[in-house]
Amino acid sequence: MNATRSLTSIFFLLLSALYSPTASAIVAVFVGDDAAHPGEMATIAVDLTTHEDLTDFKVVVQYDPELFSVTAVTAGELLDEWGAAGLVWTNDPAEGALTLNGSAHGLPPISWTSGRLVDIDFMIDPDAAMETVSPIMLDPEPEFYSGDGTTHLSFHEGGAITVTDPDAPPPPEPVTLTIEIPDMTVAPGESVMVEVKLHGDVPTVVLAFTLWVDPTMLSVDADREAEIADRAAVATLTSTPAAVAGGQQYAIGTSTEGPWIEAGDGWLVRLPYTVSPDAEPLLRSITMTSTDAFVMVDGVLTNVDVEGLGGLLTITGSDPIDTGEPTVVDDTGTTADTDAPDDPGTTAPIDTGEPTVVDDTGASEDDPVDPDTTEDAPLDAGTPEDGERDTTDDEKSGCGCTHGPTHGGLWSVLIVGLIGGLRRRHDQGVRPQLYG
Repeated sequence: MNATRSLTSIFFLLLSALYSPTASAIVAVFVGDDAAHPGEMATIAVDLTTHEDLTDFKVVVQYDPELFSVTAVTAGELLDEWGAAGLVWTNDPAEGALTLNGSAHGLPPISWTSGRLVDIDFMIDPDAAMETVSPIMLDPEPEFYSGDGTTHLSFHEGGAITVTDPDAPPPPEPVTLTIEIPDMTVAPGESVMVEVKLHGDVPTVVLAFTLWVDPTMLSVDADREAEIADRAAVATLTSTPAAVAGGQQYAIGTSTEGPWIEAGDGWLVRLPYTVSPDAEPLLRSITMTSTDAFVMVDGVLTNVDVEGLGGLLTITGSDPIDTGEPTVVDDTGTTADTDAPDDPGTTAPIDTGEPTVVDDTGASEDDPVDPDTTEDAPLDAGTPEDGERDTTDDEKSGCGCTHGPTHGGLWSVLIVGLIGGLRRRHDQGVRPQLYG
């Protein structure tokens, strides 16, 4: 594709493939790709991202039995705590169906994390035709359950095995971008900037990803703007809430005619979030899904894989934060002077610019605030029953604005389409969460 192809043409190309299952999926499963010669082994990775507690699952992997035979299944790091009994697999070589059954057996669930579920080794038939590309699919729909028997919505994407010619020259090294979120240590009530780093050797035209956090601990701060690095000063950043609580979709990009986001290593954007004042000391993962990018390779617009590496969020002890405001010492609204001795049972209010709440009904020192009607109501930490988040109000659903220079109204439409429509072959492993 020529680098001078118009932005409008790119928009309609992407719009024709508009598809955003991950945005509303609670559990996502991605099957990887591999290539090997006839008579050799190919290994297919199956990765999982979840934003729920999973205690049981059933996944059926379909393959061509005339080309491949299953030789081994190895549990990934997500199943480490479940032990040897946590994964049972059965293979039907006649039908080309490998069934994976997982169970916690009373052990801790897989919860709010991303990573490797299993690796599957396939032996390629010695007589397999060269350059054959055979799909590895999940069929029927994967099944995921919580301990109470709840069935979770899931999205899955298949992979493929390519039979390569041993006498053919090796293919060029694929272009891969890496985005990562550094580990963070934060305090309850603190305003933080979640930094996203980009590592790449080629200019980036568009980068899209969905960032997932625990909505009871962290929420988008709609009152502050994101920061964009100098290397991406020409880019536009757009964000919109995902349909499931805790997810925020981001895209940053420029025109195909350039200038583009510069190649190199370092931070790309810093995204504003707020830690809940009630957050307890613990560890939480910040994960990424739906990572995709278009880059310029020798003047050609190229869709490339993106390796997304999440980070760990460490929440420290929930001591009161000194805001310079009086400390609330009881539920009647009585306050103590800031110079008074600390009361271990008191908390200091966070200065949000809103009236101070003095009881659990929402009454304040100024005018009463109706938590069901105020425009500044916080983001609902729970998942809506119908799977859809109310996005009619930016203050409720998170920042839906754009940052950086704009390139006309088409950019807003394009970025939204990119966020929902860009798809990648698989999400790379994110460090599993370490909390119980």
